[in-house]
Amino acid sequence: MAAGMLTKVVHGVKSARLVGAVFSCSSRTFSTAARPTPAVHHQDADINDKIVNFPLTQPDFFSVSELFTIKDLFEARVHLGHKKGCRHR
Repeated sequence: MAAGMLTKVVHGVKSARLVGAVFSCSSRTFSTAARPTPAVHHQDADINDKIVNFPLTQPDFFSVSELFTIKDLFEARVHLGHKKGCRHR
């Protein structure tokens, strides 16, 4: 009788582990995956060089240059920054 109870308990524990293994679908993985090395983007550098070195080719269709002056921008404290792509005139 005790052996029968012990068999049921062991069988219950095994099935509980199986159920836990089947239903433990968490999104976390506990492995140490290698991080991919960042690729060098030569294309981005070429695009940045084009932006900085070539002047604007399209005409000012909306006459934005007549809407405000450099002094207006300065008084409004508009700051273009000190990046390579900023155009100062």
